[in-house]
Amino acid sequence: LGHTNSLTISLINNKLKYIMFKGANLIDRIYLSQNQIENITNETFQACYRISNLDLSKNRIKFIEQNAFDDLNKLDEINLIYNFLINLDNFAFSKQTLLTKLSLSHNILEILKN
Repeated sequence: LGHTNSLTISLINNKLKYIMFKGANLIDRIYLSQNQIENITNETFQACYRISNLDLSKNRIKFIEQNAFDDLNKLDEINLIYNFLINLDNFAFSKQTLLTKLSLSHNILEILKN
């Protein structure tokens, strides 16, 4: 059996305001809950093709760019509970064909944009 290199990153309960994992293609799980992250841009997870589990819960996320998760084609689960999301584009997760769990509870969602 072949050995595949994979990496889990846990940065739970820090004071991170800005994150950038661009090109981090060995990471398969990222836990970033309980930080102070406010925005997820198109570059935040660019070329992170292996991420299957992403926990961004309990942050201050107000804005997610439309194509922010496009390169996360192995994403199975994303947790965005307890943030400050008001709007979310309907196509924000359109390229995540393996996605089985999308948690958006306890936000302030008013609009799901087409």
